[in-house]
Amino acid sequence: MIRKATLNDLNILVSLVYNANQQSQMNSVYMPKAQTDIHKEIMRAITESMARVYVLDNQIQGVITYFQTPNNTVDVMGPFVLKEDLVIAKALLEDCINQHNPTSMNFFVHSQSQYYKQLMNHVGASINEYEVQLQCERSNFVKVDTDLHVRKASTKNENAIASLHKKIFNNIYLTSEQLLIRSRFDHLYDIFLNETWIGYALLIPKQETAYLEVFAIDPRYQNQGYGTQSLFLLMQEAFIKLNAHHVFLIVDVVNKKALNLYTKLGFKVVQSLISYRLIT
Repeated sequence: MIRKATLNDLNILVSLVYNANQQSQMNSVYMPKAQTDIHKEIMRAITESMARVYVLDNQIQGVITYFQTPNNTVDVMGPFVLKEDLVIAKALLEDCINQHNPTSMNFFVHSQSQYYKQLMNHVGASINEYEVQLQCERSNFVKVDTDLHVRKASTKNENAIASLHKKIFNNIYLTSEQLLIRSRFDHLYDIFLNETWIGYALLIPKQETAYLEVFAIDPRYQNQGYGTQSLFLLMQEAFIKLNAHHVFLIVDVVNKKALNLYTKLGFKVVQSLISYRLIT
């Protein structure tokens, strides 16, 4: 039986997801790894009726959580199931489709996961992109000279942020509307050359880690070294003001220019990822 998850399931689901998400075979990149963050994410999904569980003999055997974008795409976390049971995983995906009738579903997982590879083949999903996750330790942080400065985003720059985001990241999981909601806006930064606004970044702290989710420079100011300088300032913000020990980011494998920029400042590849898309 598949049913809506409830708050009574919360502790069981946090334990199930935490244990599954530590394994590369079942790791879903959309789901955080820290237990406290998983608790928050599952709480959100339950509250928003975006968590479904598979129950057999009164025991939860699997769970799927997700969030729905304004363009009716669903970004899926999981399915997290016991014993990598593909029958249960497929049933949870089909239930999600029946519940929300999305135009497409996105999955973001470890590139070597045979569990997700088989599941995606079963449901007819196709490979969307190959990406890598990079990490920079505080001790590897490379300093550069800069004429720029960053500060917490101002609401007066919302339109500029939304416009640049649509121009550069029109097809990613995060829409301009989602970027500007309060829970994310609090982690946005404006990037300035003197007092001229030239870009923005989304830098989210979680315990001892900071995640550089989005980072964009206005095309008029690209290829002038401002990307390197901006990244240095954002890492400085993460390591000094946010007291992070690590900074993580994700980039397309084919984006050699970005990869060179990140490695120049001390980032190293820590895992290879793959995104799938299921057109429903």
